[in-house]
Amino acid sequence: MSFLKSPFIPFLTMLLAVACQGDQTREAISRQLEQYPESRGQDIYKSFCQDNLGPGHLIPNPEQARAYLLSELKEYQEDLTSGKYEKPQVRYELVGDQGNYVRVDLSVVLDGLVDADTLLDAFVRSANEGKVLSEAEWKKKWNKVADVIRHHFSDIPGAADDLAAIDSLIAAGHLILHHSEEFGEAYHPHYRIVDRQLFENELKTSITQTSPTPAMREIQTTEIQENPIALFDESWALLTAGVRGDLNTMTISWGSLGELWNKPVVTVYVSSSRYTHEFMERNDRFTVAFFPEQYRPALTYLGTHSGRDSDKITESGLTLEFLASGQPSFAEATMVIEARKIYGAPFAKEGMGDVPAGFYTSRGMGIHSLYIGEIEHVWVRE
Repeated sequence: MSFLKSPFIPFLTMLLAVACQGDQTREAISRQLEQYPESRGQDIYKSFCQDNLGPGHLIPNPEQARAYLLSELKEYQEDLTSGKYEKPQVRYELVGDQGNYVRVDLSVVLDGLVDADTLLDAFVRSANEGKVLSEAEWKKKWNKVADVIRHHFSDIPGAADDLAAIDSLIAAGHLILHHSEEFGEAYHPHYRIVDRQLFENELKTSITQTSPTPAMREIQTTEIQENPIALFDESWALLTAGVRGDLNTMTISWGSLGELWNKPVVTVYVSSSRYTHEFMERNDRFTVAFFPEQYRPALTYLGTHSGRDSDKITESGLTLEFLASGQPSFAEATMVIEARKIYGAPFAKEGMGDVPAGFYTSRGMGIHSLYIGEIEHVWVRE
């Protein structure tokens, strides 16, 4: 009997397929442990689960998902700016051993490579339209992965206990798990899961391209040459607060630069009736940007139109961009001050003399709040 017609051929083919799949699983686990040495059993489970189940649940309320994303971006930016930890070197990575989905780090939004709404849309579509395994199929798949861990990666700290705990959770119907405490403390994960094909078609080019380097250089606060009174009173400025996808700007002519509590500071004033007041209240950082005289019409427009009603930045003709910290700026600005809010409070009526009290009475506007920001960076355009 010819060997090619042997009944053992299908059996051998099946064995080879199983062996190859086992090798793929081992390689995927090895990659994860090399990239993230503090991974535990549940982190490996999470990677393979995301590969086979995607984000893991439908997202019926995109607005709620958007609010959560913006909140997480704000927290991420605060932690990065405070030096709590650094941005990861890996912007995106495949999960599991099949690479059906991609983890996209939120730093791509903070750095202006992808905007928050674009990433959110990709995430929601991946969750709601993705093709995933059934619960029974996933359990079968995980049992094979778990066997690979037991036989080849038993030295992972707490591996046996983790696998037993995972089995109990799966039996109880809990398929979606969080990262381990050790993983969270070591790597501070902030990402969204996106279908691989969608990522390749719609996001990858923006993330992998070299972002343009703004023609700006940083100077010390003591190197600011301009007269601070003239800067605000004559040149005007744009005060901007918020994160990409959720920010507002307004034109200001009241402000000052100086020293307070042994810190270089910039002080600005915002009426409670202005839309920007809401953003100043709920954000810890803001920027103040100054422009050449030729942009006076754009600043006039931004000072007389509300961001509540329209995309006034686009309508003004100015180009919104983001600094390395993720803070908003403008391509046309000649100087941008980044500040961290260290004091904010409304003016007290009882402390006002006749002149300021009359100012508000005659104009029918809301009392101003005073915001003092510690100057963290000053950028000037060459």
